Amino acid sequence: MSRWILDTEHVSLALQEHPLITGRIQQYDTAVVTTVITAQELFNG
Repeated sequence: MSRWILDTEHVSLALQEHPLITGRIQQYDTAVVTTVITAQELFNG
């Protein structure tokens, strides 16, 4: 099974409800993941 890894920029856009990004996330649903590094970058700025 293929996975789509979202980097910090794409997660930030998803949190802002960017239509293209949220549309792709909905399209691939459970295949979309992120990394612990991205989570750390988002929490620490």
